[in-house]
Amino acid sequence: MRRAGARGPALRALRKVRAVLHDGQNCRSLVSLNVTYYVVVPFDRNEEGDLAAGDAQEATSALSAERGARSLALLHAGAVAFSRTGDPSIGEFQNAVILAQFGDVDLNALSE
Repeated sequence: MRRAGARGPALRALRKVRAVLHDGQNCRSLVSLNVTYYVVVPFDRNEEGDLAAGDAQEATSALSAERGARSLALLHAGAVAFSRTGDPSIGEFQNAVILAQFGDVDLNALSE
């Protein structure tokens, strides 16, 4: 028999709360489920010598993101690790939190 672990009871309780809080006909959940995403982005210089962000890669934890950025910075001009927390079901996220940056990075390039 598989043990549910610490998250099992909490998830079951949350599902019960969601079921109780549904908005009747619209079935809109009134419970917000925040999720934190950990992201690593490498930076390289383009032909003009400006820094350009590469493809973002998702990491499993803050520590994993920091290690990933450190490794990518060895192969690129630089790299940054950051996190974003929010509710993906409604598309609302807090501002990014920079976890680590190595080498040359242009944080403004991330918002372009």
